[in-house]
Amino acid sequence: MDYPSFVDIKIYYSKIHSKIIHFLENNILSNSEYYIIMLVLLHMHMHIESYIFTNQLVYKLKPDKFSIKIKLNEPLLLQPEFVSVNGGIFVQGYHTTKKIGFDNEKPCFRKTVDKFSVSKTLITFYMYLQFYLDRGYEKNEYWSYNGKLWKKKHKIKHPFYWEFINNGIFINYFSHLIDIKKIYNYPVIHISWYEADAYCRWKGGRLPTESEWEYLSTNGSKTLYPWGDSEKMFDQCNINYKNNWVTSILENNTLTNNENGIEQLIGNCWEWCEEPIYPYDNFKIDPLYREMSYAFFGYKQICKGGSWCVPNYLITSSYRNAQIPNCRKQYIGFRCVK
Repeated sequence: MDYPSFVDIKIYYSKIHSKIIHFLENNILSNSEYYIIMLVLLHMHMHIESYIFTNQLVYKLKPDKFSIKIKLNEPLLLQPEFVSVNGGIFVQGYHTTKKIGFDNEKPCFRKTVDKFSVSKTLITFYMYLQFYLDRGYEKNEYWSYNGKLWKKKHKIKHPFYWEFINNGIFINYFSHLIDIKKIYNYPVIHISWYEADAYCRWKGGRLPTESEWEYLSTNGSKTLYPWGDSEKMFDQCNINYKNNWVTSILENNTLTNNENGIEQLIGNCWEWCEEPIYPYDNFKIDPLYREMSYAFFGYKQICKGGSWCVPNYLITSSYRNAQIPNCRKQYIGFRCVK
């Protein structure tokens, strides 16, 4: 296959960019044309996320803005703190006019959620380390059937990017070796669904359902985000890449809590949910982006909430990401429910 030259690509890009600016500045877009442009922009950002985790995967990218903010004196979170949440009826799925919704988020519907308890924070590196030290990877009673097959086939003995050097454990993050002791309180990331599920079983719990997660993130469909409806929170907190290239292992930020005090539901890192992605009742496939989710129904596991390398205008509480259960290269963490 013959590829165009870099110069040709830049010329093509410049022409397209000029035309799009012309359409926007002259306000001559129909609703369908606006949707097409936004769909392209959002899809581009999905690929930017892929670009970022792929560069980490091959240890080639060392961005100038890369930084790790470490709080060495904060109290160590030894165990997940579970918060009791009263159940209720809420509206699940896309039901706002403020942002674009994808086909798998529609149509919205009323859903009843039973009372449950959920970990206040995401599971941290220290919490997950206890599972590892308890030989959790060797105890098959905590692993699902498919999880055991995956673990055996690929000889999985510890989390991805963990390196064992001189009796210490280091996290290889964009070719920076970080002592795990320095990030004990930060959300554990690069965890597959199988590993997250096994940890929750070890704690006598499970992963949250998508309905439970969305119930928390919208405060029972009263708000667009956990903290309310304001978009300004994205600028105030390091939960996306708008201002800096930041890591997904930042300290907790209580400004983004929901009404129950549940932390970090939006941004920072994706969160695994318990079930595979399936269409909602009366699902209608998007005629433009048919491959958004249709090809993966029943195959991929749901992830919610976005991550540090996803822009805020892509993420809503109803946004339904999904990844194969053995995915470890993306910035995915989890919390536990009882």
